[in-house]
Amino acid sequence: MARYRELSKSMDVNLTAETFDSARLLLKTGYLQWGRANWRGVTGGNCTYFAGVTIGFLSDNSKLVPEGATVEQFNLLARGEGHAFVVIGRDPQSTSATLATWGKRCFIVDQWYARQRRTSPGIFAVKDLEQDSPFYDAAFLKFIREGGTISRGPAFSYQELTQLR
Repeated sequence: MARYRELSKSMDVNLTAETFDSARLLLKTGYLQWGRANWRGVTGGNCTYFAGVTIGFLSDNSKLVPEGATVEQFNLLARGEGHAFVVIGRDPQSTSATLATWGKRCFIVDQWYARQRRTSPGIFAVKDLEQDSPFYDAAFLKFIREGGTISRGPAFSYQELTQLR
């Protein structure tokens, strides 16, 4: 809500059931704008910042996103702790809380996890779900599958990612 109040200072918006969709769009736009404005300057921070920075970077560098793909932040919730990462191109028919249904064509970007590792493939921020890929990281996928409850955070269609500027 603090981000909503900050973004709506120059607008006459009261949060009600009728204005909720507008508020959601305002927050999504603000989140994307924050990531786009700050991805170059963030050199450290927690996983949520890394996820926001990744989405901002992808918005500025949309040629790295397959056309039509959705870019989503996901959160891994476990015992009062958590983790955030970005998923690109998840099968839209999949179940967001179940990694096994996401499809082999999507990929994950997790800068924070990569910074904690010392050997390949762990050091790569991009994680592929196909076993024959050099970016396949069984330990990472086990961490996601068994590390807690997977929940979907902010999500951007390819069109939103490339047009919300």
